Amino acid sequence: MRILKRLAALLGCLVVIVGVSLFALGRGWHVEDVSPGELSAKLRPHDEILKPEGEGPFQTVLIVPGCSGPRADHLEYARDFRRLGFASLIVDSNAHRGLDPTSGCGLTTMPWPAELAGDVLVSLDHARRLPFVDRERIVLAGWSSGASAILDLLAMDLPRDLPTNLASPPGGGLEGVVAVALFYPNCGLGVREAPGGWAVKVPSLFLLAGEESRVPGGLEACVELARRLSAAGQAAATQVYEGVGHAWDISDVAPGHTHVHVPEASADSRQQLLAFLAQHSR
Repeated sequence: MRILKRLAALLGCLVVIVGVSLFALGRGWHVEDVSPGELSAKLRPHDEILKPEGEGPFQTVLIVPGCSGPRADHLEYARDFRRLGFASLIVDSNAHRGLDPTSGCGLTTMPWPAELAGDVLVSLDHARRLPFVDRERIVLAGWSSGASAILDLLAMDLPRDLPTNLASPPGGGLEGVVAVALFYPNCGLGVREAPGGWAVKVPSLFLLAGEESRVPGGLEACVELARRLSAAGQAAATQVYEGVGHAWDISDVAPGHTHVHVPEASADSRQQLLAFLAQHSR
């Protein structure tokens, strides 16, 4: 009996330690917070920009890839957007952190959404300053952890709340964001909740895996989030691809990953995204 009590006490201590560690990670206590200018300066050398011919201003998509970083498919998406008359800025959150496609997705190395949200926010601010960008017509499009970062950012009460890697907010906040597209995000543990809706009332498209097993809360958490957004008066559409798993649309799968590329679902989700952009274009 005494041994059982000791084991129970030890288990309780471990639960507390794990809980405190997760809380600390979520709060970003391990992350250095810098000025918006400093963070943007780290990100900008790794940007990839595509735009239509001419001076613009063009409606623009801010592309935020998942934990394995920008893939060839993200560039293909940007080419599709260009054919629709959109410019694109692809954000690389891995390069300045020294993360490769494998380490970027490691449980102990992958940045949390509240940190990556800072990358999105300063990149949005940078995009608004580009001369060819229509600063009033910007779409946020995220994949996996990039989509989760967008979710976390939209749920923040700026400037009272800040991403964990920012000491102060950039000017403009979320101004200019007109729509949001989210591929298989984490809508559960580690992502800020928004019970009353997002800070900006914009339409959203959730593209989800029916056999989601890679993110906390799985499919159900995202379906429930979309329901809550709709109840709060925000247009939130969901498209669930039955029988497919996480990252079905990424053809150049990163080494060590078990994701399976599904061409049929990839083609359909690409068309869904393009139709969504066309619907919300000027």
